[in-house]
Amino acid sequence: MSERDRPSDLISLVDHLRVGDASHLPELAEALRAHPPEAVVSALRAHDLEITGDGNIVGSGNVAIVVKGEFPDLAVQLAGLAEQAQRAERAEQAASLFGRAAVLLERGQVRDALDALTELRVLDAYYPGAAELRQRVRRLHIRRGLITGALFALGLFVAVWQVWSIWRGSGPLECGGEIPLAERGVLASAAQSDPAGTRWWVGLSGGGLRTFAAGESETCYDSRDLVADTVSALAVDEQGGRIWVGTSGCGLTVLDQRGQQVDWRPYTPATSYDHAGGDALPGCQIRSIHLDVDNDRVYVGALDGHGLGVMEADRGWRVIGPPEGWKEGVYFVVYGMAQKSGDSALWVGTNYGLYRLSEEEWSRPYQPPWDADAPEVVHAVAVDGQGVVWAGTLRQGLALYDERLTESPWLGPVTTNDGLASNRVEAIALLPAGDGALIGTGAGLSVCRWKEGGRTGLECQVVREAGLVGVPIHSLSVSPDGQQVLVGADGGPLIFSLSDLC
Repeated sequence: MSERDRPSDLISLVDHLRVGDASHLPELAEALRAHPPEAVVSALRAHDLEITGDGNIVGSGNVAIVVKGEFPDLAVQLAGLAEQAQRAERAEQAASLFGRAAVLLERGQVRDALDALTELRVLDAYYPGAAELRQRVRRLHIRRGLITGALFALGLFVAVWQVWSIWRGSGPLECGGEIPLAERGVLASAAQSDPAGTRWWVGLSGGGLRTFAAGESETCYDSRDLVADTVSALAVDEQGGRIWVGTSGCGLTVLDQRGQQVDWRPYTPATSYDHAGGDALPGCQIRSIHLDVDNDRVYVGALDGHGLGVMEADRGWRVIGPPEGWKEGVYFVVYGMAQKSGDSALWVGTNYGLYRLSEEEWSRPYQPPWDADAPEVVHAVAVDGQGVVWAGTLRQGLALYDERLTESPWLGPVTTNDGLASNRVEAIALLPAGDGALIGTGAGLSVCRWKEGGRTGLECQVVREAGLVGVPIHSLSVSPDGQQVLVGADGGPLIFSLSDLC
């Protein structure tokens, strides 16, 4: 069965399960062999079906499918997959809560910080240092009930110091080697002009870097060429002919294609939070790279970052510190960056909301009115030709910001209720026509377009072709001619004509 023949089978299977039809369980076992297992789990979740701890399937209403009784092997496999997915989700949730608690404590928002720490204490198996923190949280709750006034203030001081110490202690002082990521398949992708039409670059989890163009065989690079085998960020400099390759745990490598020489140049991160050292990258686990061609700058963000790395005109790296109020030692994670053509201001998606960087001055977090709590994690950022900022979040879908609309600049949230495949947005690719965007999520791909009559609302729909339903999508790249798109999924890169998807 070809890749293009499978999706309708998977869609039909999930539809049958959603109405409680257990007769298709043998097909579910077959789907686990034909598709990446995580894709099946994501497809079930995208249709309000969950896998229980013992491997049965339940959903909204009265939907309950007993797998374990007649298909014990399938039940064991499903239970294992559900546990893996839960661990990955809890690890990211714990990291977000950890940073949020530290920032809230720094700002003096004691009650909110303790609430965040209370949530975190149940995740001690999924985040380093959380077990110790759980004990301290318990003591903090005791103090909250028994101590007032000066004693409580002293307890707060101790709490701030402890959280900061744990966080700082978990930060790497130097790169200790490649760090595996929970995501599988294609983590990053990029498109480059080529005599054959388009040259594609693909970064893989544990699989190095691959490049190919029409009519030629694939070229692969691994740790013999790169600083690590897990490629987590990519950017192509069309004018300069360089490929910027970010890795997980070992910094950055640059491929220089100018002339006849192919030159690999490794860069390493700062040696500590306080001393630049090395090449002064912001961290070891590179998560995002942005090329500001107009101003001859390269920006780099890291999962273990303590600022935003920048290099101007090849004059060496330096780190722009986090926004004011960000606690020193708390990771400043930059998941994505974008800017409008001709505008030097940079929009930055972080683990604590959306920021704007202009003349190396940070704004306060741009926070939608519906996000009443601490700013949401922003996984993906894009800025269209009209200056509208598209922000994809960890849990609240898509938010758009148009600063020209002074009274009500925010549009959203755009969620699964509006046609997104999942509320976890991983990647955004603007459509060449300027009328919308492709949205890659944790459970498939959606196309969102502006409604007729102006930019006052979006119409989104899930792409139900080409094996993408329920599949986690980590990256999207549109070809320079605007005719094709590369979808970076768990199972590998998939290339489609944009006209087929839109």
